[in-house]
Amino acid sequence: MSCMHRDSRVIVNRAHAQQELSSKSYEKKILDDSAPASVFIDYARSLVREKKFKEAISVFSLCTKLGSVPMESIRELVDNLIDAYSGHASKKTCHTDPWSCIYCATVLVEPVTLACGHSCCKKCLMKDLTGVCKKCGSKYEPIEEDPIDEAEHIKVSILVSELVNNFWTPELKAVSLRNEGNRLFQRGEVTASLEKYSEAFRLAPDDHLIASNRSHAYYRSEMYDEALEDANRSIKIKPDWGKSYFRKGMVLTAQENYEEALVAYFQCLILEDNCSKALRTEIFKVTYKLISCRYNETEDLPHEMDRMEVKFFSQPDLTHCSAEHDSGSDIDDSEEDVFGGSSGSTLKMKHHRQLLIAKNKKLCSVLDKVDEGVRNILTMNCQQEDRHIDPKAVDKDDFDCSLCFRLLWHPVTTSCGHTYCKSCIDRSLDHKRECPLCKTALKALHRANMTTSEFIEETMRRMLPAEFAERQRLYEEEMTELIGASSDGRTTIPVFVCTMSFPNIPCPLHVFEPRYRLMIRRAMEAGTREFGMCTNSADKPFLTMAPCWR
Repeated sequence: MSCMHRDSRVIVNRAHAQQELSSKSYEKKILDDSAPASVFIDYARSLVREKKFKEAISVFSLCTKLGSVPMESIRELVDNLIDAYSGHASKKTCHTDPWSCIYCATVLVEPVTLACGHSCCKKCLMKDLTGVCKKCGSKYEPIEEDPIDEAEHIKVSILVSELVNNFWTPELKAVSLRNEGNRLFQRGEVTASLEKYSEAFRLAPDDHLIASNRSHAYYRSEMYDEALEDANRSIKIKPDWGKSYFRKGMVLTAQENYEEALVAYFQCLILEDNCSKALRTEIFKVTYKLISCRYNETEDLPHEMDRMEVKFFSQPDLTHCSAEHDSGSDIDDSEEDVFGGSSGSTLKMKHHRQLLIAKNKKLCSVLDKVDEGVRNILTMNCQQEDRHIDPKAVDKDDFDCSLCFRLLWHPVTTSCGHTYCKSCIDRSLDHKRECPLCKTALKALHRANMTTSEFIEETMRRMLPAEFAERQRLYEEEMTELIGASSDGRTTIPVFVCTMSFPNIPCPLHVFEPRYRLMIRRAMEAGTREFGMCTNSADKPFLTMAPCWR
């Protein structure tokens, strides 16, 4: 084993030596006066492979003086940049309040409650292909496939739908107007879609989707100032939504503000699950423009020089670009660095080969801005504000359980869309595994996957605090009664009557009768987690009770 480890270290060292040799071979070729421009491109590509992006982009900018840079080389740079930042992509869950869709973060339209208790729009759920809740990351039951209409298998949460209609009627109207605007935009009627978006925006100014869609419509109408304003508004409303940054980048690109556009695109990359083809294409376009257009700082170099200084980025002092190194990008400072270093980094070149390989300050500053923008996204702590609810629209009777006729406690929404207290539906399923109201079969529903509906629970806690506290008090009293504790220290223990049992002998229990299922459930809910056992006899009502089981 030690020999194998030793061989492994030798292989790694040889690979590293080959990489250094390759860089030096490119430098030797560059020193040759007859070297073609392709050598500089190969040198830049080697820097890209070494993840020296600032140095590589500076060399690419110099290559534009000798001719056009191949698209493949710029694409390789862009792909490596995207891969480098994708490793730091944000894997945070969606930040939404309990009253918004976990996918689009807007008002719930045809709300569906997942098995984890979170709610989303029916349309958003049908678009989701992951089968994972975006808020908590838990898997939910996949949609039953139907070749005709799969929407029939997704049942809307009835209580949540009624509450949304009561609380946010203007917002729902705004969603309808936004959808009309989307249809008009798809038909090419951009002006008409702007009118719909503006009308929707007046009803729901805090809807980031409306602001984003109107920004895109302004962009198509070449109203770039208005488009940028709406894109920034969408970012302010929902700073962890990547598409707003993409809209901003497109507007900035149209305004030829390529530096800020590249920052916006990489911020979008961090927030998205993966880099889409459209985003990759836009990053490539902006990067190519930055390298090949007016941002080539080396065009200002003097043309009458008998000796030029060639600085190679494989040297230790130029491995990374920092503020101190950037200050040495000017011609005079670069010459001082070269004269202070090894003499092998200088060479007299002919008049037609006057090139200075130095870090391009502007291009390096662009990558610095990208780093800063990415850090801002990764370190931001955004939390969506609770959606406004008018107290006058809240009716206590809307939150009554249809089984116990009391305020819902730990409300659970079934797959058919009805909501009950957790203990009520659990007890009902002991007798028959179907919904008490619509008689839909609930074979897959059991206590293990019964999760409290966040929307309903948080609405009661927020809008009915007194009633919620009273319901909690009654529940605690019921649990105390189930424990059976008395003032004299004695406790009441439930008894499981069985056919035969022996001390110290394992006795498997098959609890299928509703009364015993209820007994064991109550023992677990009360916290005692114990019950007694005894056998019955035709002569005696009960025989000696066995020790308590836990």
